[in-house]
Amino acid sequence: QPDRPFPLDLSVNNSTHSSTSLPFPASPSSSDPPTRKPTHITVGLWNSQSAVNKTIDISELIVDRDLDILCLNETWLKEAGDEVSIGEMTPSGYSFTHSPRTFGRGGGVAIIYRSAVNIKQCKQRSFKTFDYLDMCITAGKQTVRVVIIYRPCPTKSNKLTAREFFEEFPSLIADSSTHVSNFILIGDMNFHMDDCSNSETKRITQILEPLGFSQLVTVPTHVRGHILDVVWTKSPRLIRAVDVENTNMSDHFLVQLDTDLS
Repeated sequence: QPDRPFPLDLSVNNSTHSSTSLPFPASPSSSDPPTRKPTHITVGLWNSQSAVNKTIDISELIVDRDLDILCLNETWLKEAGDEVSIGEMTPSGYSFTHSPRTFGRGGGVAIIYRSAVNIKQCKQRSFKTFDYLDMCITAGKQTVRVVIIYRPCPTKSNKLTAREFFEEFPSLIADSSTHVSNFILIGDMNFHMDDCSNSETKRITQILEPLGFSQLVTVPTHVRGHILDVVWTKSPRLIRAVDVENTNMSDHFLVQLDTDLS
């Protein structure tokens, strides 16, 4: 697979945009969240089903839940032209990075994170069957590799197949998790993880479990009662709690992780 350039990194303060990766400090406010240990990082995962249509909802979700990081699936953002929407969904004191789908319609992944959090982008490759972001998060003495992934369901229009995904996916895992002890794979891969008899569920499990991964989401994350949004990790000791909440803003629920990287 050919190398892919770094995803677009826009650090924004309210509706101000920059092509650099320098953070914009938040303005002091009486509503600023209370200080907590810098090694305690709260991470949200949400399939927004078009972030462009939910910019204010996303910003309020981050602030209301006091999230340090929000991982978004199905952003539907374009490579250029959505700067205003990006500014609206990114609260003051946060930065934005995304990897839009470069073909067809929909898809895309993004991360909105508190600018004080030490996050570094990793070099990426191009894959046909899924979108992803590969990041390293450092807090205290720990560095955690976090991959945010979205795999669309195969359809006649996108001409994707599960077979192609299972041919590509092991390369992502080999690139990202080999020789890395602290690793989290988070996102929506459109497998029914609640259905152990499903052949695709069996196959993804057979790929990841022998490598030391555990899947931590155990309750439905979709209105139809399935577990679609997942947290696979080689480091379950770093995750103190996993909560799932229906925000009523999408067919998918918010998955929230309480991590301790001390």
